[in-house]
Amino acid sequence: MILLLVVCLLVMLVSIFMVLNALQQMETLRQQNTVFQSELTQLQKAHQQLLAQLYPPEPSPKAQLEAEAEAGEAVKAEARGEAATTLLGDLERVQKLLEKYYVKLGYYPDSVSTLIQFAEQQQVTPLRHNPYTGLHAPLFHGDTLLDITHDPVDEGLTEFSGRLLYQAQLEPEGRGAGYTLAAFDDNGLLLKDDAGEVLTLEPTPTA
Repeated sequence: MILLLVVCLLVMLVSIFMVLNALQQMETLRQQNTVFQSELTQLQKAHQQLLAQLYPPEPSPKAQLEAEAEAGEAVKAEARGEAATTLLGDLERVQKLLEKYYVKLGYYPDSVSTLIQFAEQQQVTPLRHNPYTGLHAPLFHGDTLLDITHDPVDEGLTEFSGRLLYQAQLEPEGRGAGYTLAAFDDNGLLLKDDAGEVLTLEPTPTA
């Protein structure tokens, strides 16, 4: 009888040991499975990122059109800025000769033709490039400088595109007491600065 009890006890102990061992193995397998799932998830994410780099999604037609429109506007804005810089440089060169005229004579030219004659006398004959028409022409020339001292002109005429404008401010005796320089943009409108004001040059304070 005692022997039978001992055998039963041994069987029970072996069974318990086997169950505990099985539970431990199951826990080990569960942990390994968790690690495997985590690594698999990371691999899947890496795979998706690689696919996105190799085969980027095609933008929608609307987004593509918007992107092209933005790029086009950026190019136009850059071109407008470069053209404005070119015209401002031309105006500053004209202003430089006007101030030289004033230093020599004590007043400003009463017309563009008078300024052109002075430029020829001083042998100042630079060429300028019209950024809108692409034409090269003498800076001090009737085709470049438009005189509105006596006769105003209308804006919006494409024939004025890129031309410079001169207006003398005359004293009663007809001599030039001052002047205004401006330029026309590609639409024949008066060129404006970044603030939306008409870009003009006038006599320097030291004149």
